[in-house]
Order: sequence, then structure tokens, then C-alpha cells
Amino acid sequence: MKLDNLQKADFAVLIVGIIIVGSLLRSDSCSGPRTDMEGSIREKDLTILKYMEQRWDFYELRDGIYLPERHDNIVFEDAAKKFGISKDQAFEAFNNVEKVRWGAKQKEVIFLDPGRVTVEVTLLSISLLPGNILEITFKNESDKQVTLPTINLTLDLYKGSRKIGQQIVWMETLGYLDTKTYKSLPISYDFDSVQGTGLMNVGEMNSRGLRSAIQDSNDPGETVIPVFRTTRSRVK
Repeated sequence: MKLDNLQKADFAVLIVGIIIVGSLLRSDSCSGPRTDMEGSIREKDLTILKYMEQRWDFYELRDGIYLPERHDNIVFEDAAKKFGISKDQAFEAFNNVEKVRWGAKQKEVIFLDPGRVTVEVTLLSISLLPGNILEITFKNESDKQVTLPTINLTLDLYKGSRKIGQQIVWMETLGYLDTKTYKSLPISYDFDSVQGTGLMNVGEMNSRGLRSAIQDSNDPGETVIPVFRTTRSRVK
């Protein structure tokens, strides 16, 4: 989940741009950062993310390798303690910055022609573990011998008929005909069912000869497209 070196460069440029724009837009009567501008990033979110980047670098240096299944949870816990927030709020700060960063560059429309192999990912099971952690198992049934690009699985959380929140699970290194189980971070919402959408980077799909059964190209400015949607599943 941590930013790679190229993403860090983009992130640094983004921070400078936000600081410049923010200084121009902030009036003397504003007592704090503006949070009502569409597409803006709160200064607190930037501060939290910069701290998390330092912690990711610390654990990677300590252990000799970045292990998302180990380090991500620890980093979110560190941020929660540092800033007096929950782990969900630490993740939300990360996600808020990422969403703006992804939209900071205009992405050209890439058309994925029908001759490519369709991404086919099947949900095998989903369950709720102690600690309000979702455990989800998927199988890659795509007819191409490649490891799929990382999938951003965005889960809509429901209580009865009402949507109450979202949770993101990063599905990494799902190889040819692989079956893998992924776990979410602990979720603070009280929910009883979930429905998910899998999003994949269109540039990565293009380079690996893949396409989506849902959408032929990315929308203007978007870097990802949906490749699958799950039915709503009860977990309680």
C-alpha cells in the first residue's frame, strides 16, 4: 500500500501545488485549512500521510523488505496512536490523498479492444472474523498466463438497506488460476452485508493485454476502470 518512488515524486509535486493553491485561496478570515473545496486535501491528511511514509520506510529498513501484510497494519496503528485517531481514520487520510493524487494528472482515454483477454475474477467466499475483519477469497479465472495488476477492491458496507461506509482491500499478486485470501483492516462500522467493485489500473491492463467485461475504456481523467462487481453478501 505504501507509495513507490515514482508515486512519492508525484506526491511531492502534488503537495507543493496544494500549498500554492491553498495559499492563494485562503482568505485572512480563515482560521484553518479549507476543507470545502472540491478535490482539495486537508493539511491534517497530508501530515498523517507524511508520518506514515516515514514509518513505512522505518519498517522496510528494519526488516530488509516491505511486507504489506505485516507493515500496513502496524503503520496504521502507529498513525492512530500518534494523532489520536482510529485506524480507519488513518486509512481514510491515506485514501483522501491518494484519490486526489490519482486525479492530479489528466489521464488519456485508453481503449481496450475486444481482442484482449477479459479479466475474470470470481468471489469464492466472504466472512467476518473477530475484530470486525473481512476475510475474502477470490479466484483468478482469466484465460491468460499473467499475474493480474493490483486490484483495488472497494467494498460498500450496509446495515440493513442503508449504505453506511466503505472499506478498501488491496488484492495483490493474484496469478494465473490462483486462489487467494485477503483480509481487510479492522472496520469500525457496524454492518451486516457488503458489495464490492474491483478496480484496476487501465495502463497496467493495456500493457498486459487485458480488458474489462464492464467497461471498454477509462473515463476521461480516470486511471482505473471496474473489472468486476460482486453481488451483495451477508456477513452477519
